Amino acid sequence: TASIEDFVMLFNETQTIENISSYFEEPNGLPITIELDGNTNPAVLSAEFTDNNLYLTANSVSGETQITIKATANDHFAFLVFTVKVEDPALIDIMYCTFEDNDEGWVTEGAGWEWNLSVGIGGNSTKYFGVDSDAAGSSVHVNSWLWSEPISNIENYNDIAITFDYGIKEYAAENLYFCYMLPESEPVVIEDLAKSDSFVEKSLSLPEPAKVNGVKFGFHYDDNNNWGWYAAVDNFRIRGVDGDNINELLVNNFIVYQNYPNPFNPTTNIKFEIVNDLDISVSVVNTNGETVHVFDNKSFKKGINTLSFDASKLSSGVYFAIFKGENINKTLKMTLLK
Repeated sequence: TASIEDFVMLFNETQTIENISSYFEEPNGLPITIELDGNTNPAVLSAEFTDNNLYLTANSVSGETQITIKATANDHFAFLVFTVKVEDPALIDIMYCTFEDNDEGWVTEGAGWEWNLSVGIGGNSTKYFGVDSDAAGSSVHVNSWLWSEPISNIENYNDIAITFDYGIKEYAAENLYFCYMLPESEPVVIEDLAKSDSFVEKSLSLPEPAKVNGVKFGFHYDDNNNWGWYAAVDNFRIRGVDGDNINELLVNNFIVYQNYPNPFNPTTNIKFEIVNDLDISVSVVNTNGETVHVFDNKSFKKGINTLSFDASKLSSGVYFAIFKGENINKTLKMTLLK
């Protein structure tokens, strides 16, 4: 059996893979029957096998799907499997650090910050960067930094959005600041982050003065000589809208963000952004297309809207949030893991 390399498609792009039978060898001259055997994420990509050709259509949702083609000759079987990744042509990841496998180039200044340091903040079972006074040493006050690598191409984008997860356990008068630093300059505070005993998602826009090639982003933990508990940072992501695609993004007037947490058990927040007041129907379906929940909300105000989804009565698996309205038809993949 020949192979098809994994590849990327953009929203609404179509592609045809012709003469699928040529990827298989007939065993002992036996005729073969070919069928589309699997599409793990139909919300991302539509697939149809007709007249020995495979027709693919990327939907308007980011993600990956695995396509499986099955060939049968009597009791002989063979499979052709490949992955297609669908990306939004307007939103581009400039930096996305999950910290799951390593520190991804982030560096510390001062004692306390460590990669894969588990601290007492709930809501996250993955690896992350933590800061703890105990890690700094006995009777040591913590005033330290965690910095990303410099970003060399940030000036290429018209608009910048930043998201990350964080938590900070309050003890006395400690602070966790989100900052940026330009080359050969001093750190500048973007925001003094609010206290939270569990991980929360933070979203913000990048200030114009920070849009300089070579900028670094960081977190400054300071117990202000009053002792502190601990803090943590995870899933740091910077996305940009480039000049060629910014008009497309504005015309759509609708952006769906990944639900948080994801995977989730049993509740998660579904967040989307609109530039005008709109009537939108939002529902959740399972992989069989069966509706498992319909949100009562119909009218939404411009800006970021958040819906809370409770799946306590549902079984583990993949679900899709469906958004429908005037000129809006989008899908969001979510994973329930109990």
